Amino acid sequence: MISWLVIVVGLYLSWNFTELESASSLQNTLCPILVFLFLIALLVKIVFLMGPSSGRDVGSGGGGFFGGDGGGGDCGGGGE
Repeated sequence: MISWLVIVVGLYLSWNFTELESASSLQNTLCPILVFLFLIALLVKIVFLMGPSSGRDVGSGGGGFFGGDGGGGDCGGGGE
């Protein structure tokens, strides 16, 4: 819970202090970088929160591109 709070508060504060036309390197360089990093951290946490239980179960599918449970069958070959 505390990590959510740190990410959201950090994103909010760095967004508010960002001013791209400022003479201060803190406001025109560091704050936009922090906005980007906090935004990426927030998106990663949201993706991990959704996880495999949200209907994207990766390991239980039957029959992907190469996988599946199709019976191979007999290639035959007549006894000529």
